[in-house]
Amino acid sequence: VPPPPDEMQAALDDLERFLHDREMPLLVQLALAHYQFEVIHPFLDGNGRIGRLLIPLMLVSRDVLTQPLLYLSAYFEQHRSEYYDHLLMTSQHGDLLPWLRFFLDGVRRQARDAEERTVRLVELQHELRTALLDEGRPNSVVRLAEYLFSAPITTAKHVADLLDVTRLTAHAATDTLVERGDLVEVTGRERGRIYEAPSIFEAVYGPVDVDETETHCQLPLDMSPDD
Repeated sequence: VPPPPDEMQAALDDLERFLHDREMPLLVQLALAHYQFEVIHPFLDGNGRIGRLLIPLMLVSRDVLTQPLLYLSAYFEQHRSEYYDHLLMTSQHGDLLPWLRFFLDGVRRQARDAEERTVRLVELQHELRTALLDEGRPNSVVRLAEYLFSAPITTAKHVADLLDVTRLTAHAATDTLVERGDLVEVTGRERGRIYEAPSIFEAVYGPVDVDETETHCQLPLDMSPDD
């Protein structure tokens, strides 16, 4: 149950002080901060999204991650009932250990998920570049292929601007990757066409086999570089 409105600010002040604490192992602190934010429930809508967003942002602020790439929302959504049960049981009984185990298991799984997807992208990028060079493709095609890994949806105009080439060269490079199957036109229009790279989307969003049989909480509790 959220605190009454006249106690809300004090609860948020306590949470802010807790977020700046550097004595507690960071992952434990993240688990408790997320739980505490969800209990405070300060907004009419969006509390879950903001509470989940705090996790990668804190990891970035502590220099554990350079980008907010740990996506715990997928784990919480996949185990939605268990997630809410743990929050409720923690509030009702004050036993934090089951929630901590659940949270840390999510960190472990999603870290491995992110690692697997990163490996996929790196391998795909290397394979595509190697294939294009072996085929003797023009430099504009190779550069376009590299660009797709930072922006897998594009247009010929964007390609021309990015590569600093003529529209004709941009269309030729785009057509080459379409012929190879590396790009797909998604609008069906003759003008204003939009292209996307299906293999990149598959690498990022396709299913990943993360072993769920391992013992819970095998990650070190303290990932903080300050210690």
